[in-house]
Amino acid sequence: METPMSSTSTTGLLGPQEQHHHYRSYHNLSPSDIHALTQILSHAPGADVGPNSSIYSSYVRITKEQIKALPAHLRSPKPHSLSLSRLHKSKDNNKLCQLHSALPPKILWEILNFIKTEVEEKVPAYLRSVTSAGPMRANLKSELDKLAPMWLLCQRLHGADPCTACILAQIGSGRDALVALRIALLARWRSGRVADGNSTRLVFLEAWIENLCEHARQTKEILDKSSELGRVLKELAKSAKRLGEAKHPQAGSGSSAGTEDAGGSSVGQCQDGQDHPESRSRSSSVSSFEGGSQVTKKDAEAWAEEYQRLLDPMRPPSSIYE
Repeated sequence: METPMSSTSTTGLLGPQEQHHHYRSYHNLSPSDIHALTQILSHAPGADVGPNSSIYSSYVRITKEQIKALPAHLRSPKPHSLSLSRLHKSKDNNKLCQLHSALPPKILWEILNFIKTEVEEKVPAYLRSVTSAGPMRANLKSELDKLAPMWLLCQRLHGADPCTACILAQIGSGRDALVALRIALLARWRSGRVADGNSTRLVFLEAWIENLCEHARQTKEILDKSSELGRVLKELAKSAKRLGEAKHPQAGSGSSAGTEDAGGSSVGQCQDGQDHPESRSRSSSVSSFEGGSQVTKKDAEAWAEEYQRLLDPMRPPSSIYE
C-alpha cells in the first residue's frame, strides 16, 4: 500500500488541490491523523441543548478551533456543506453541515458506514451465536444498542440525511458503546490480525476512547481490560462452535458460532476485506489478546462484572464545555 506523504513533502510536486486530496480512504490515515480527527468527533451537545444555549456556543467555538488546527491534508479545499435545513434534501451522503464542512467527507462516510454495518449486522449475528456468554453478551448488546439511536437522533434533529460528522460526534461521545464495540471486534477478528496492530478501525476506536479518559494510565487500563474481555468472548465462541460440530459433525464446515480463528476457518467471520493492513503504532494493550485457555461460564460472568467496573472512572464527555 502506498505510504501517505506529509503535506510539506508534496509541495512543488502537486498542485494546491491535489495536496489536499492525496488521502483517498481512511485506511491511508496515520495515527496522528486519526487522533486529530477523533478529537473533533469526540464531543457533541445533547439533544436537549438548544442552539442559543451557552453549551451549544461552546461546542461550536471548540469545534471550529479544532478544525482550523487540522493539517492541510485533512481539510477539504472545497467545503461540502449544506445548511441543516436543506441537508435532508440532499441525496449525497458526503454532504456535511456548515460547521463540519471543511472536514474530508468521504473518509467520514467510510467510518460511519463501517460502524453501522458492525452494529446493525455483523456484531448482532456474532453475539447471537455465543449463547454461553450469558450476562456479558447481554451487557455488550445493551451498550451496542445505544449506537443505532445516535444516527436516528441526528435524523430527527437534522432531517433524513443528517451530517455524517454530526453523527460521528454523537458516536464518539458514547464511551460505553465504543468500549463494547472494541470488545466485539477483538472477539470476532483473528488473533493474528489483532496482534499485528494494523487495523485502522481499531486505531479509530482506541483514539476515541483515549479522548474520553483523563490520563494515559486510565486509557491503558481500559484497553487492557477490554482486550481481555474480547479474548474471553472469543474463547466462548470457539467453545460454542466445537460443541455444535460435535453434535452435528456433518455441519462442521457450515455456519455456526461466528469467530475467526488464526487458521482462517470461521463461521460468521469478518470477510469484508476492507481493512487493508499498513504499519502504524498502537497501544500494546492487545499483546495479551492471544487464544489459549478454556473459559468457563463463571469466568464470563466475572468478566461481565469487571466490564461494568472499568467504565466507571471515565470522565463525562460533556465536561469540555464547562
